[in-house]
Amino acid sequence: MEMANVNSWKKNMGRRKIEIRKIKKKSSLEVTFSKRRTGFFKKVDKLYVLCGAKVTVIVFSPGGRAFVFGYPIANVVVDRFLKCDTDTSSRAIGYATHRYLL
Repeated sequence: MEMANVNSWKKNMGRRKIEIRKIKKKSSLEVTFSKRRTGFFKKVDKLYVLCGAKVTVIVFSPGGRAFVFGYPIANVVVDRFLKCDTDTSSRAIGYATHRYLL
């Protein structure tokens, strides 16, 4: 009898859907940002390792601090994006990406 209660509890306590909405409590917002930022940077790291993509991410915290993460170096990737190589194909990609960022 005891085992049945444990199994039913485990079945119902798995991952649950949460409603996506703005967090109103400032302290909770900052904690959530810190945890999610770390996870996001791990995903960017995986993208670099698996695909060899040159990646830079700039994230601003609710408090206004900027956090930068990039491979090989954030400055190199940003400079390349802003400069856009003379090759026509990379210029088109840079322009399209720039439009989506605005």
